[in-house]
Amino acid sequence: MLLLSCVLFSAVGCTSDNKSSDKISEDDISGGILRKEVFALVSSAENSDTDYSLQYGYIEDIGDGRGYTAGIIGFTTGIGGLPDVVELSCCVPGCKSEFFMIVKSIS
Repeated sequence: MLLLSCVLFSAVGCTSDNKSSDKISEDDISGGILRKEVFALVSSAENSDTDYSLQYGYIEDIGDGRGYTAGIIGFTTGIGGLPDVVELSCCVPGCKSEFFMIVKSIS
């Protein structure tokens, strides 16, 4: 699950403000309808809501013993998922990960 989550995150989680001259096709995971469908499916399973855009900023300690739960997929600080994703985001060109040390300190 973590591997799939990291792949999805790295594929579509960070986007650049610079628009490419190449048009993204509707069946490309990095944009278009397929991206929306995949994110809606994941959000439905994790958050019981297909409006995944509401979950981008979500972070909360839900009291399940796994630390803070964050984002569309529900990464947690207690079992390593959230710190791994934040660390991975440092490797994606164009992404800023200014909160890595904060997440690392609460893990």
